[in-house]
Amino acid sequence: MYPLFYEQVAVLFVRGWRHLVRSPAVLALHFLISTLVSLFLSAMYPELEMDIVGVVAKVGFLTFYLLWIALTNLSAIEMFMSERAVFVAERYSGAYRTPAYLTVKLVLDFALLRVLPVCISACIFYYPIGLRAEESAFWAFLGITLLFSICTASLSVAIANVANDFGVAVLVNGFFIIFYFIFGGYISQAD
Repeated sequence: MYPLFYEQVAVLFVRGWRHLVRSPAVLALHFLISTLVSLFLSAMYPELEMDIVGVVAKVGFLTFYLLWIALTNLSAIEMFMSERAVFVAERYSGAYRTPAYLTVKLVLDFALLRVLPVCISACIFYYPIGLRAEESAFWAFLGITLLFSICTASLSVAIANVANDFGVAVLVNGFFIIFYFIFGGYISQAD
Protein backbone atom coordinates (compact mmCIF):
# COMPACT_ATOMS: atom_id res chain seq x y z
CA MET A 1 0.00 0.00 0.00
CA TYR A 2 1.25 3.46 -0.92
CA PRO A 3 1.65 6.25 1.64
CA LEU A 4 -0.80 9.14 1.41
CA PHE A 5 -0.29 11.54 -1.49
CA TYR A 6 0.82 14.48 0.68
CA GLU A 7 3.32 12.22 2.50
CA GLN A 8 4.78 11.11 -0.83
CA VAL A 9 5.03 14.72 -2.02
CA ALA A 10 6.62 15.84 1.26
CA VAL A 11 9.30 13.14 1.16
CA LEU A 12 10.06 13.72 -2.52
CA PHE A 13 10.11 17.50 -2.06
CA VAL A 14 12.64 17.27 0.79
CA ARG A 15 14.80 14.91 -1.26
CA GLY A 16 14.58 17.12 -4.36
CA TRP A 17 15.37 20.24 -2.34
CA ARG A 18 18.41 18.54 -0.78
CA HIS A 19 19.59 17.57 -4.26
CA LEU A 20 19.34 21.21 -5.39
CA VAL A 21 21.13 22.46 -2.27
CA ARG A 22 23.92 19.90 -2.60
CA SER A 23 24.55 20.82 -6.23
CA PRO A 24 23.58 24.48 -6.53
CA ALA A 25 25.62 25.03 -9.70
CA VAL A 26 22.70 24.36 -12.07
CA LEU A 27 20.36 26.70 -10.22
CA ALA A 28 22.99 29.40 -9.84
CA LEU A 29 24.05 29.12 -13.49
CA HIS A 30 20.46 29.41 -14.71
CA PHE A 31 20.02 32.64 -12.77
CA LEU A 32 23.48 34.00 -13.59
CA ILE A 33 23.23 33.26 -17.30
CA SER A 34 19.68 34.62 -17.44
CA THR A 35 20.86 37.85 -15.88
CA LEU A 36 23.93 38.17 -18.10
CA VAL A 37 22.04 37.38 -21.31
CA SER A 38 19.31 39.86 -20.34
CA LEU A 39 21.84 42.60 -19.68
CA PHE A 40 23.55 41.79 -22.98
CA LEU A 41 20.22 41.97 -24.83
CA SER A 42 19.41 45.27 -23.14
CA ALA A 43 22.72 46.69 -24.34
CA MET A 44 22.45 45.19 -27.81
CA TYR A 45 18.89 46.38 -28.50
CA PRO A 46 18.50 49.72 -26.69
CA GLU A 47 15.22 51.64 -27.14
CA LEU A 48 14.14 50.23 -30.48
CA GLU A 49 11.86 52.51 -32.48
CA MET A 50 8.74 51.56 -34.44
CA ASP A 51 10.31 52.03 -37.87
CA ILE A 52 11.35 49.27 -40.29
CA VAL A 53 14.80 48.88 -38.75
CA GLY A 54 13.35 48.77 -35.22
CA VAL A 55 10.67 46.22 -36.10
CA VAL A 56 13.20 43.95 -37.82
CA ALA A 57 15.49 44.25 -34.79
CA LYS A 58 12.59 43.41 -32.44
CA VAL A 59 11.73 40.31 -34.48
CA GLY A 60 15.38 39.27 -34.38
CA PHE A 61 15.49 39.86 -30.65
CA LEU A 62 12.31 37.84 -30.04
CA THR A 63 13.57 34.99 -32.23
CA PHE A 64 16.89 34.89 -30.39
CA TYR A 65 15.21 35.11 -26.99
CA LEU A 66 12.78 32.27 -27.67
CA LEU A 67 15.53 30.11 -29.14
CA TRP A 68 17.66 30.83 -26.09
CA ILE A 69 14.81 29.76 -23.79
CA ALA A 70 14.31 26.55 -25.79
CA LEU A 71 17.99 25.66 -25.69
CA THR A 72 18.37 26.36 -21.96
CA ASN A 73 15.48 23.98 -21.36
CA LEU A 74 17.58 21.15 -22.77
CA SER A 75 18.97 20.82 -19.24
CA ALA A 76 15.68 19.12 -18.28
CA ILE A 77 16.73 16.11 -20.35
CA GLU A 78 19.71 15.30 -18.16
CA MET A 79 17.76 15.68 -14.94
CA PHE A 80 15.01 13.28 -15.94
CA MET A 81 17.35 10.77 -17.59
CA SER A 82 19.66 10.67 -14.58
CA GLU A 83 16.77 9.96 -12.22
CA ARG A 84 14.92 7.45 -14.41
CA ALA A 85 16.42 4.27 -12.92
CA VAL A 86 15.83 5.44 -9.34
CA PHE A 87 12.29 6.56 -10.18
CA VAL A 88 11.36 3.24 -11.79
CA ALA A 89 12.84 1.19 -8.93
CA GLU A 90 11.19 3.26 -6.19
CA ARG A 91 7.85 3.39 -7.97
CA TYR A 92 7.74 -0.37 -8.42
CA SER A 93 8.75 -0.92 -4.81
CA GLY A 94 5.74 1.14 -3.70
CA ALA A 95 7.60 4.16 -2.31
CA TYR A 96 5.44 6.63 -4.25
CA ARG A 97 3.23 7.00 -7.28
CA THR A 98 3.94 8.86 -10.48
CA PRO A 99 1.63 11.87 -9.76
CA ALA A 100 3.54 12.64 -6.55
CA TYR A 101 6.86 12.51 -8.40
CA LEU A 102 5.59 14.73 -11.21
CA THR A 103 4.09 17.22 -8.75
CA VAL A 104 7.44 17.65 -7.03
CA LYS A 105 9.30 17.91 -10.35
CA LEU A 106 6.86 20.56 -11.57
CA VAL A 107 7.34 22.60 -8.42
CA LEU A 108 11.11 22.25 -8.09
CA ASP A 109 12.39 21.93 -11.63
CA PHE A 110 9.84 23.85 -13.62
CA ALA A 111 9.30 26.64 -11.12
CA LEU A 112 12.94 27.19 -10.16
CA LEU A 113 14.75 26.40 -13.41
CA ARG A 114 12.20 27.15 -16.13
CA VAL A 115 9.88 29.88 -14.79
CA LEU A 116 11.99 32.07 -12.49
CA PRO A 117 14.89 32.66 -14.95
CA VAL A 118 12.39 33.71 -17.64
CA CYS A 119 10.70 36.09 -15.18
CA ILE A 120 14.05 37.59 -14.17
CA SER A 121 15.22 38.07 -17.73
CA ALA A 122 11.93 39.60 -18.89
CA CYS A 123 11.99 42.07 -16.00
CA ILE A 124 15.55 43.11 -16.87
CA PHE A 125 15.24 43.70 -20.62
CA TYR A 126 11.57 44.36 -21.43
CA TYR A 127 11.48 48.11 -20.90
CA PRO A 128 15.09 49.01 -21.87
CA ILE A 129 14.62 47.34 -25.26
CA GLY A 130 11.61 49.50 -26.02
CA LEU A 131 8.83 46.97 -26.20
CA ARG A 132 5.31 48.23 -25.53
CA ALA A 133 5.26 50.32 -22.37
CA GLU A 134 1.78 49.32 -21.16
CA GLU A 135 1.74 47.11 -18.09
CA SER A 136 -0.76 44.71 -19.69
CA ALA A 137 1.62 44.23 -22.65
CA PHE A 138 4.42 43.30 -20.27
CA TRP A 139 2.24 40.71 -18.52
CA ALA A 140 1.12 39.30 -21.87
CA PHE A 141 4.77 39.05 -22.99
CA LEU A 142 5.74 37.38 -19.72
CA GLY A 143 2.83 34.95 -19.90
CA ILE A 144 3.59 33.94 -23.47
CA THR A 145 7.29 33.44 -22.78
CA LEU A 146 6.49 31.43 -19.65
CA LEU A 147 4.14 29.18 -21.61
CA PHE A 148 6.80 28.78 -24.28
CA SER A 149 9.39 27.86 -21.64
CA ILE A 150 7.07 25.31 -20.03
CA CYS A 151 6.18 23.80 -23.42
CA THR A 152 9.81 23.41 -24.50
CA ALA A 153 10.75 21.97 -21.10
CA SER A 154 7.83 19.54 -21.37
CA LEU A 155 9.05 18.53 -24.83
CA SER A 156 12.49 17.89 -23.35
CA VAL A 157 11.01 15.77 -20.57
CA ALA A 158 8.86 13.78 -23.00
CA ILE A 159 11.85 13.04 -25.22
CA ALA A 160 13.99 12.18 -22.18
CA ASN A 161 11.41 9.63 -21.09
CA VAL A 162 11.41 7.92 -24.48
CA ALA A 163 15.12 8.05 -25.38
CA ASN A 164 17.62 5.61 -23.94
CA ASP A 165 20.69 7.78 -24.54
CA PHE A 166 21.40 11.39 -23.59
CA GLY A 167 22.98 12.21 -26.94
CA VAL A 168 20.00 10.85 -28.84
CA ALA A 169 17.60 12.82 -26.65
CA VAL A 170 19.49 16.09 -27.20
CA LEU A 171 19.73 15.48 -30.94
CA VAL A 172 16.01 14.70 -31.31
CA ASN A 173 15.02 17.65 -29.13
CA GLY A 174 17.32 19.97 -31.08
CA PHE A 175 15.76 18.74 -34.31
CA PHE A 176 12.25 19.53 -33.05
CA ILE A 177 13.27 22.97 -31.79
CA ILE A 178 14.91 23.93 -35.09
CA PHE A 179 12.04 22.42 -37.08
CA TYR A 180 9.49 24.45 -35.12
CA PHE A 181 11.53 27.64 -35.54
CA ILE A 182 12.00 27.19 -39.27
CA PHE A 183 8.37 26.39 -40.02
CA GLY A 184 6.82 28.53 -37.28
CA GLY A 185 6.79 31.56 -39.54
CA TYR A 186 9.84 33.32 -38.13
CA ILE A 187 12.31 32.18 -40.76
CA SER A 188 10.23 30.73 -43.58
CA GLN A 189 6.76 31.79 -44.66
CA ALA A 190 4.34 30.34 -47.16
CA ASP A 191 3.32 32.78 -49.90
